[in-house]
Amino acid sequence: MEEIDQLLVHFRENGLFDKTEGMLIGNIRGEEANAIKDMTSEVEKVVLDITDKFEFPIIAGMDFGHSTPNLLLPTWLEASLNTEGARVCINESYVK
Repeated sequence: MEEIDQLLVHFRENGLFDKTEGMLIGNIRGEEANAIKDMTSEVEKVVLDITDKFEFPIIAGMDFGHSTPNLLLPTWLEASLNTEGARVCINESYVK
């Protein structure tokens, strides 16, 4: 968790969140006492603490990242977020 905290603080201090219009948090798993543990809610708390001064929407528990199911999420494309329905729509083609 410390690595995530450090990375997000680095993003904040370098002005990345000033340009952010929305954030997605995937399902995050970690190992604890030789068992796999869902750490999504713990990561969400860290994210909310570090981004509390910003107004962009955040959706946590999305099915992408380093867990299963692991859906493809193309980056750097225009997208829209619906926080009420926890939906993401990619608004442009990722095949050129």
